[in-house]
Amino acid sequence: MSDETQSKKQAPDKLRIRVTAAEKARLQGEASAAGISLAELIRRRVLGKPVPRGIEVAQLSALRTLAQAIMDRRVGTESDVVLQHIEADMLRIEVESLGAAEAGK
Repeated sequence: MSDETQSKKQAPDKLRIRVTAAEKARLQGEASAAGISLAELIRRRVLGKPVPRGIEVAQLSALRTLAQAIMDRRVGTESDVVLQHIEADMLRIEVESLGAAEAGK
């Protein structure tokens, strides 16, 4: 069960906040980029939890290359290098997300 689904089941109370139209648009854009609802974004920010980041263009390109290599059954050096880059990017994003959560506390 996702954090968002679990939060909905456990949080029947509503909290209303006032923001400017620009602030709302910014928050909605951040939520959309993270693939979560606006409420989940705000909940995570307030509670100091990390906010997921969308996949970056370079990662999408690397994933496409890896997928093509797998479909072509080209295994070996090229696939290994792509996998190493994906793993490094994912680790970097995880560290940045945790760092942002810590900075927000």
